[in-house]
Amino acid sequence: MKEIAIILKQAARVLAKGTDIPVCIMDAGRKILEYSDKNLPAVWKEEIERAQKGIPFDGGQGKVCMFECTLSDQITCFVLTDHEHCRYRPYIIALIHAAFDSFYRRKEDMAEISKRRLLASQLFGGGRLDFEIDSNFEAVKCKKDIPRCAVLLNVSLPDDETTTGAIADVIEKWGWDNGLLTKEDICGFVNNSIVIFKAVESLFYQEYSKSVDRMSRAVIMHIAELLEYQAIGNAFVGSAYPRADQLYKSFEEAKYLHSNFDYYGQYQKTCYYINDHIFEYLYSKLNIREQENMIRDFKISVEKSDIISSLMMPMAIHNMSPKMCAGALGIHINTMQQRLKKMKEKTGIDPLHDVRDRALVHIYAVQNNKKTIWNAGVIVQPGSVLFQGLCNLSEILNEKSKGTFQLNIHTVATSGDNFRLFGLLRERELDMAVGSTIALRQLASPKISVLQYPFLFDSEEEARFVLRNLVLPEIQSSLSEVEVICFDIWSMGWRYLTSKNAQIRVPEDMKGRRIRILASDDIKTFFEEMGAVPVQIYYNNIREALASDMIECQENPYNNIWNMRIYEYQKYITEIKMFYSMEACCVARQSWSELEKSKQNMLKEAIKENSRWVLKQQKAVNRLARHKLMKEGLEVVVPTKEEIDMWKEESRTIYEKTRYRDFLSKIEDMKSRYLQTELS
Repeated sequence: MKEIAIILKQAARVLAKGTDIPVCIMDAGRKILEYSDKNLPAVWKEEIERAQKGIPFDGGQGKVCMFECTLSDQITCFVLTDHEHCRYRPYIIALIHAAFDSFYRRKEDMAEISKRRLLASQLFGGGRLDFEIDSNFEAVKCKKDIPRCAVLLNVSLPDDETTTGAIADVIEKWGWDNGLLTKEDICGFVNNSIVIFKAVESLFYQEYSKSVDRMSRAVIMHIAELLEYQAIGNAFVGSAYPRADQLYKSFEEAKYLHSNFDYYGQYQKTCYYINDHIFEYLYSKLNIREQENMIRDFKISVEKSDIISSLMMPMAIHNMSPKMCAGALGIHINTMQQRLKKMKEKTGIDPLHDVRDRALVHIYAVQNNKKTIWNAGVIVQPGSVLFQGLCNLSEILNEKSKGTFQLNIHTVATSGDNFRLFGLLRERELDMAVGSTIALRQLASPKISVLQYPFLFDSEEEARFVLRNLVLPEIQSSLSEVEVICFDIWSMGWRYLTSKNAQIRVPEDMKGRRIRILASDDIKTFFEEMGAVPVQIYYNNIREALASDMIECQENPYNNIWNMRIYEYQKYITEIKMFYSMEACCVARQSWSELEKSKQNMLKEAIKENSRWVLKQQKAVNRLARHKLMKEGLEVVVPTKEEIDMWKEESRTIYEKTRYRDFLSKIEDMKSRYLQTELS
């Protein structure tokens, strides 16, 4: 089957990318589907030819092994690898099974999404209609070119397994049955919001607002009944457009109202229409510098007086009505008139009679309540110091901004693929990311590789001093031309070696041991020099690799060892300060440039404050994790000074052969400065 071939190809790519295991995967008929190394050894080619001809496999003169992988008691594929890696058979089979599970789970999920969901999601993204979108319109029997507007329904959901996707399916059928939706209405969902591209009778919202109001209120009420939950909902409605290729504009307008709900919500309505706020919306489309220039003089004039600035919000909400503003402020109408007169005399601002001032009042009110929502990502489990650090940063920003700067934290993956993480940041799918400095060598400078050298620092305090005064400025300078800005370097702490069957005290103890390492050629060379077998695999595959004996050792901070339950497969931990974990806190340059100056300064201060918190938290969680690991039976091995010197001697080769001697010299100079500072 074609889909089996697709899955097996994917599994081979995972093996090739996430490990250094050479494999060739053949289907049940022994046809080559994928291989991790394009330059197959000659002996492999001979065995493949024999297999394809049906000649019994003879082991390639002891250099090749082949085994079968079964699924539901049927042979799914044959795997060819070299003799050295044949012992990883359980791990390879586990990865292939995982690929099948993942594929069929996605397939099942996709089957539950109707053509209408697919069509809706295609209309969110842009104005280009292609063959696929056209065919989807035909499949759902919808007309492309009739007036529609985007209605974004934001409904609070209970804290259970309920999803907006499931609700969208129910609501659409219910809407048809009750005459609130027609077959021309295209229903979909984005995150926690339902979106309906509602077919309307006119392009003028005064003519369709009543029907949209009725539909929105009924849907929100039905969701509350459906979930037996006090659902609180609002509808945000974009303009009506006559053609399908323009509907993304309506969605963008509805999304703008939703993202500024902290301000518009004070109107206390169920439905909000972009047509009522078109000036503010167009203002939001200007770049940040143009926005600041337009309102700068007005803002300076207003903020000369607290009394005057306090008038802006109620005036904007109550459409400049002095009587309604007075009621909102709890003052007499005469007092309100006096304040307006004083405003005009002191600042020249007269929103009651000047159209421009009236518009600027609205802009000022929106700006003061504008919420910045950023998405931040990590690639380790939620219990990690990095995840905790981002959560604490979110709290600091929320407090400093009084709720106008929100940081949403996402565990993008637990794979440990830092290159992918920073790729998402460069592509602007994330606004902020915290990941290993290993990945920065592709963005900043290859010399960043030296940060992974063993025994680079003698203490955590020394490391912090050098990172702050030398490494961070060097990284920031070399990133100046790319899409990423680095603001600080965090740490998960010292990375310690763990082992299964015997203690590791000296380099000789590593001989023949298979150890999982980070994606660094220098670390790989370091362990190879002492006779170990370094294996590069993803972070979230460590447990499976330990369980299948693919690896015997690994290295991680105490807290990661605890969170990943690595202690279930390891007996000893060698407490030697060989590798100091370093993670860069970075933001997307474009996201940064779109912040107002005040929020840029706020973010800088928040990151600086949070970095101090991360340092203290890292020490605390690792200390606690160490205690818990010992209670679980993990034995801590503390090498003597003489034994540590043996490890340092093993690392000399890396330093002697380095291409980045100049950068290392700068690090040594900075370490000397740190020592002088300590002595003084």
